Amino acid sequence: MNARTTVELLFDFGHHQWTGRLFLSDTVSEIVTLEDVLTPLNDDREFLPVATADPPFVWIVNKQALCRARWSFDSIVDLEKHTPWDRRERVRIELYPETSLSGYLVIVHQREGFSRVQDFLNMPYRFIPVIDQNQPWVWFINKRHILRIGHVHD
Repeated sequence: MNARTTVELLFDFGHHQWTGRLFLSDTVSEIVTLEDVLTPLNDDREFLPVATADPPFVWIVNKQALCRARWSFDSIVDLEKHTPWDRRERVRIELYPETSLSGYLVIVHQREGFSRVQDFLNMPYRFIPVIDQNQPWVWFINKRHILRIGHVHD
């Protein structure tokens, strides 16, 4: 395996989870950002390579089957160093199958005239980032597996 930059994620397929290293672009800087991880998840390829240690494989993962992926940090301070945002909205998300989470939807690719959460969700990106409300985690949620989203107004 070459020395490309990777990030360790927990991959959740609904009834099956495993940890692997997602390969990132060769242009990623020393500090991996939210955008760096979203890029391969949201590009137009249907499959992406993920390396695992046990067994030592490079798996070719079908993005449509992936419900969500989790990027874990040691602390909220560490998470915020890697996930700068202009805007975030508090949400509760219900996923198929029978999973829910509460947190903060990070609005990336903000467009002028797009002010509602619904506008962001209707953009063509496959995965959306959500900061977990209770843990120093960022979830990358596949929109195809979302049943509904409650926008919490504080």
